[in-house]
Amino acid sequence: MRSFALFVFCAAIFPSAFAQSQTVEIAKIQTAKALAGTVVDPVDSVVQGVQVLEVSSDWQTVLRITTTDSNGKWSLEPVPKQQVYYLRFVANGFNPLQVRVRLNRTKGRELRFKLPIAT
Repeated sequence: MRSFALFVFCAAIFPSAFAQSQTVEIAKIQTAKALAGTVVDPVDSVVQGVQVLEVSSDWQTVLRITTTDSNGKWSLEPVPKQQVYYLRFVANGFNPLQVRVRLNRTKGRELRFKLPIAT
């Protein structure tokens, strides 16, 4: 009983420690001109300090990391002969976002991802 009371007390004092974020995944592969883009919040304000992780195709292993700058911009160098990139965007106060990106310099677009507020 004592440990349950301690758990309830801690959950009340530190709710963010017990909150879980829900990862949002964009199902459609995004076609881009470059492995670069901008991260914004739900009202289109840029978000700096977002970790941009390239991960393995099973979403488990982090391959490389970069961070958005003060303008919400990020970039990674393309890997020769790699067709699809698996990216995860992580920032405090936001749900993580996962997206697959295929590069195509002629048909691609500029990437702009909107992070959802943490639930």
